[in-house]
Amino acid sequence: MILIYFLLASLYVAPESPKVSQEFQSWLSSKTPESQVKIWVFFTDKGIFKDSEYKRAIKLAEQSLTSRARTRRLRVRKVGELCDFSDIPVCKEYVERIQKLGAKKCVISKWLNAVSLSFKTPTKLISEIESLPFVKEIRKVVIFRRKDDLRVEEGKGINYGNCEEQLKVMNVPLAHDSGYSGNGVLIGVLDCGFDLRYHRCLQHLRDKVVAKYDFVGDDTILHYDPEDPGDNNCGFSHGSRMLSLIAGAKSAEVVGPAYGCSLALARTELDRGEDILMEEHWWIKGAQWLDSIGVDIISNSLGYKNWVDYPDSNYSYSGMDGHTTPISIVASMLASKGMLLVTAMGNIEEKTRPDTCIVAPADADSVIAVGGVVKDKDVGWIWSQPGAMAYTNWGSAIGPPYDSARFKPDVCAPWYGYQIDNPDSANSYATYQGTSCATALVAGVCALVQEAHPDWGPMKIREAILSTASNHSSPDDTLGWGIPHVYKAIYDIEPPDIKPYPFARDEIFNIHPNPFKPGRGIELEIPYQLTNDSYVHLRIYTLSGRIVKEFEALNQTLGRHIFRWDGRTKDGKLVGSGIYVCLLETYGNNKDVKKFAVIR
Repeated sequence: MILIYFLLASLYVAPESPKVSQEFQSWLSSKTPESQVKIWVFFTDKGIFKDSEYKRAIKLAEQSLTSRARTRRLRVRKVGELCDFSDIPVCKEYVERIQKLGAKKCVISKWLNAVSLSFKTPTKLISEIESLPFVKEIRKVVIFRRKDDLRVEEGKGINYGNCEEQLKVMNVPLAHDSGYSGNGVLIGVLDCGFDLRYHRCLQHLRDKVVAKYDFVGDDTILHYDPEDPGDNNCGFSHGSRMLSLIAGAKSAEVVGPAYGCSLALARTELDRGEDILMEEHWWIKGAQWLDSIGVDIISNSLGYKNWVDYPDSNYSYSGMDGHTTPISIVASMLASKGMLLVTAMGNIEEKTRPDTCIVAPADADSVIAVGGVVKDKDVGWIWSQPGAMAYTNWGSAIGPPYDSARFKPDVCAPWYGYQIDNPDSANSYATYQGTSCATALVAGVCALVQEAHPDWGPMKIREAILSTASNHSSPDDTLGWGIPHVYKAIYDIEPPDIKPYPFARDEIFNIHPNPFKPGRGIELEIPYQLTNDSYVHLRIYTLSGRIVKEFEALNQTLGRHIFRWDGRTKDGKLVGSGIYVCLLETYGNNKDVKKFAVIR
C-alpha cells in the first residue's frame, strides 16, 4: 500500500506532542490504580490513505444521506461535494484495538474522528493507548452538572394571551399574519427529556415528531420511564417547556413562533443534581444523529463549562475560542453540514466579565448564541444582568469569547417566557427565566425565516437575523446584534403600517402571487387561519363552478397555515387563464371565499 499523506494531507493529522497533556498527566498521578477515568481518544486518520479509497468512502457517505439531508446540504454545497472527510466513519479497527486493551466504548464521533472511553487502572492503559501510532491526542472527559435557572411566557396565540409580549418584541405576530408558522421546517431539539402525552399545548406535536432518540438510556423513550433504573423523574420538564416555547399551540394559553414545524427530539442530558454525567458525549452523538435525519435548525438550551466530579477539568476562559472544547468543535461544523445551531449563552450569578460568562458551545463560530433581555418600564428592553429582576440574582451571560475577534452573544431575546409548567398536567402554565427560554424563542423565529426562504442555507439565515436585529448598527458583547425582527429578516423591509388581522373567524388571507403564472416552479400560496383545532377542506373552482383542485387537513391546529398549489389539476394538467375562486370550509360549516387570477 502506497502511503500518500503528503498528497492527501487532509486525510492525516500528525500526533500531538505530547499526546497526553502535562495537566492530564499530573491529574493521573494523583489517582489510585483503580480510579475510574473517562477519556476522549482522537485519531490521526480514518484508515484511508489512497485517493481511490477516499473517493469510495465519500460516495458511501453520500449514499447514506436521507433525501431530506441531501436537500438541506444542497443549500450550502454543490452536487458531488455533499460530504467531506468528517462524514466518513471512524476506522473500526482503531476502536477495536483500543477496546481490546480493556476500555469500554461510550461514544464514537465521526465528526471529531474520536471515541470516548471509560475504564479503570488509567495510568497503565493510557500509556498503552498513547503508544498506538494512529492516536493523535488523549483528553480527559469532563462531566457536567448544569445549574438551571429559567423562566417562560406564552399565551394568546393568535390570541397570544400571556406570551404576546415576548413574541411581539421580535415581531412574530406580523410573520404569523403573513402566513408563516414554521411549516415544512424540521427543528432538532437537544435537551434532558420530553413528554408530549398529557399537556394540551403539546399534543398537536405528537404527529409532528419525525424522529426521536434517548442517547442517555439508549432507547426511544424520552419521558420518565419508571422501569428504567437510570431515570428518577428529575429533569424531564425542561425539554417539554422548551418545546412549548418553540412550537406550542393552544389559543389564549401558549403559542410558539414555529407552531407549524416538524421536530426531531434527542435526549442528551440528565439533570440529577450532583450525579456524574456524560452530557457532552451524548450531545455530540445527538448532533450527528440530527444531521442524518435532515434537520434544518437545532435548538440547544444546554451549556457546558463547570464539572462536578472533576473540578480541575472545568473549561477555562482560554478554551472559549470556538475550536478547543469537543462540543464547540462539533458545533462550529454544523453550518457546513447545512444546519443552523441556535444555542444558549448560559446564566450567570455574578456580574463578572468575561471569565464567569460564556459556556460551550456558545463560543462556537457560525452559530447563533442567544443572550437574554428584560423589559425596563422606563428604558425598554435591556440586558438581563444579575439582579435585574427582583426575584432572582441570576442574569444572562455575556462575552467576549477568548479570541475577542467576534461578538457574543449574537442576538438576544426575552430572558423570561410564559410556557407550560408541568408536562404531566393538561393545562398548567408558569413563567420561567434564563437564556434557555431566549434560545427556544429564537430557534422558532429562525424557522419562520427558513420557511419563507426554503433555499437559504444556515449562514444566509444567520445573516438575515443579525443584520435586521435591533442593535445591528453597533453590535457589542452584551446585546450582540440585538433583538431579532423576524418580519424584516424575511422581507428585508419595514413592516407595513397596518393593524394585524383580527383573529375573530376562520378565514383566507391575501392569496399570492396574484395574478399567478403557473408552470415556472412558482407555487400559489393560500394562507388561512383557524380559531380552533379543526377539519379543513379547501376547494378551487372556476367561475363556472367546476372544481379544479381540492385540499384537506383532517385535524389542523389553531393558528396560521398555508396551502400551496402548483397550478395543476388533480390530473396533472396546468389550468388555463381566468378568474378562480377559493372556498375554505371548517367545522361548524364556517366558510370563507377569496378570488385570484391565473395568467398563462
